Amino acid sequence: AFDMIAAVRRCAGVLRRHGGHPMAAGFSLAVKDIPAFCAQLQQAAAAICPVMPVASLHIDAQAQPAEATLGAVRELGQLAPFGCGNPQPLLAFMGLTVDAMTPVGNGCHLRLDLSKEGERLQMICFGVGPHKFPFEVGDRVDCAAQLKLNTWNGQERVSVQLISIRPAGEDDRDRVAQTASFDALMRGEVPAGTFSFDREDLSVIFRFLRGHSPYSKGPDALAAKLGEKSSPFKVRAGIQILRELGLAQVTPDEEIVIPESSGKVTLDQSFTYNLLSHRKA
Repeated sequence: AFDMIAAVRRCAGVLRRHGGHPMAAGFSLAVKDIPAFCAQLQQAAAAICPVMPVASLHIDAQAQPAEATLGAVRELGQLAPFGCGNPQPLLAFMGLTVDAMTPVGNGCHLRLDLSKEGERLQMICFGVGPHKFPFEVGDRVDCAAQLKLNTWNGQERVSVQLISIRPAGEDDRDRVAQTASFDALMRGEVPAGTFSFDREDLSVIFRFLRGHSPYSKGPDALAAKLGEKSSPFKVRAGIQILRELGLAQVTPDEEIVIPESSGKVTLDQSFTYNLLSHRKA
């Protein structure tokens, strides 16, 4: 994990005061020192983490839908108290099929009906409405979830809270590596690996987005939807190129919108396309 206070301490020369711990930090400085602070903080971050850290989850055990019981909740509860040094156990439910999605909480959350080999399971996905959820009914998924005890009107039941979700059987390492390579490209660094990108790649992405505008499910879901026609790297590059050409906009809610055509554009007007073309050459 990135040590926030360690990074801030490396910038002490331009700060009036500072303090904190690895997970949070605070500081004050003069307005005139903000540019110097930003530059020093970027240098500190690069020194502390030469490779951009990737968010990951620790799975404690795999489970089947039928194992999400009150008994399991009580057994896991014996490991309490939970906190930063002792997180609540995280279970993996692999190869589930999405049977239904129901908005709850005025559309702010989503209840999922899932199944596997005849066993059924409900999960609650907090903070994500149906328009943001990256999967559809019929998709097969792997889920990381926590079991909670929900008491209502004197009745106890299991609440399975979704923490993370991915396409069933997906190799996270490839997606993470491609995303890191694109991020490195945008920082002006030489990305690891070899990636090609041409007009047809951009055309595939543009046609899909134009037919689904506004698109709110994110680049990873788009890459999964396009399958062999694209990749996580190509999707991110394509969105960036479309933005540079004025052919796509990203709203504050991270929706991708394809506006009405404002005239003819050429690909050499895109910095990212030229960068990729030069790299290919």
